[in-house]
Amino acid sequence: MHKLVFCWIALVAVIALLAVACGGEKPPPDLSDANIIELIIGLIEGENHHASEPYFITTPSGAVIPAPAPYAEFTVAVGSDNVTIVQAHSGTVEVYAAGTWQTLEAGEQTVVWPGKAPSTPAPVIPLDRDSYLQDPELGGG
Repeated sequence: MHKLVFCWIALVAVIALLAVACGGEKPPPDLSDANIIELIIGLIEGENHHASEPYFITTPSGAVIPAPAPYAEFTVAVGSDNVTIVQAHSGTVEVYAAGTWQTLEAGEQTVVWPGKAPSTPAPVIPLDRDSYLQDPELGGG
């Protein structure tokens, strides 16, 4: 009986490893020995024009944004309420939070509430810098 249980556990473990290796759920980002930009509050508007040394942007909501692929343009904004908005203006941008990856294509954005997974991608709503500087709350009150 013990051999049967062990074999069953081993089989499930092998299937899980194969699922990850063959394009299943991606593991969380590995931040050890990484260049990290910790965005506490504010806006980052980035353009990645070439392959560079890998980096990650982290936010108080728990969002982790790996360096996008070359030629991607993106915005990451963190409000005074710790809500994070990530926008892809061109190229592809990935966002990880609360155990979930979200991939944004050009023209899409996601919202990450503290401790929550990224929202389903939606069309980009332009962030007005002047309005943001006057009231940096992004969660709507």
